[in-house]
Amino acid sequence: MKKTGRKMRRGIEGAWTLVVVAVFLGALPVVSIAGAVEVPTSDEVALNLTSGIETSLTDQNVVDFLSDLDGVYVKLNSSNMWPGKGKINWLAANKSLIVFIDVKTLAIEYIIENKMGNETELSLMPIPLPEPELEPEPTPTITEKSWHLVTTFDSGGDWLTPPFPIKGNMWRIHYVVHPEKGRDVDSDFHIDVYNPGYFGHGSSHYGSWYCTGGSCRDTLYVYKGYKDFVIEVKSHHNYWEVEVEDYY
Repeated sequence: MKKTGRKMRRGIEGAWTLVVVAVFLGALPVVSIAGAVEVPTSDEVALNLTSGIETSLTDQNVVDFLSDLDGVYVKLNSSNMWPGKGKINWLAANKSLIVFIDVKTLAIEYIIENKMGNETELSLMPIPLPEPELEPEPTPTITEKSWHLVTTFDSGGDWLTPPFPIKGNMWRIHYVVHPEKGRDVDSDFHIDVYNPGYFGHGSSHYGSWYCTGGSCRDTLYVYKGYKDFVIEVKSHHNYWEVEVEDYY
């Protein structure tokens, strides 16, 4: 009676293992297990019980074997006759399945079905594992470029602006020139674009524009960016306004 009690306690442990695996796979009805779990001796090849049961349940032969049974014994053992392999034995009243599992890779090597003493090797029928659900990649946010006001200047006469930053690769200058009253013919306006710190050097000069002899307005485009710039204005007999816009 004591021996039976040990078997039942071990059988309950096996039953809990199977239930967990069945729920995880979502492909096997809950099967109550009553039986013995044999732990390998030190000179045998060890196979973890949980890993062995989980591995054996990845073959359709085992799933089909368990699906129509009310109770089954599960038994773990190994033998020096099969080096590197462990066995999971699924035992019913008149038939059994022995699943040979490679201990290192946990791959099923082969399955033997025993019906009333007649043994047959079954063709392996691996159950495809469900592919993990991948989270959809976030749709990249495309920000439309637009014009942004950077700074404005207005004065009469010559002027060198403070440095101002340009974030985009293109920017523009709007200017308006108003001649002094009665001095239209004498009005002269000249504008240059430089990098700060290199003022006056030809290599850092990005353009010159001018208008003379009256009122004028225009928009100038500069196709250099990602740095600071300064504007130099030279004017006579007029009042001018300058507006800088950045495109990003």
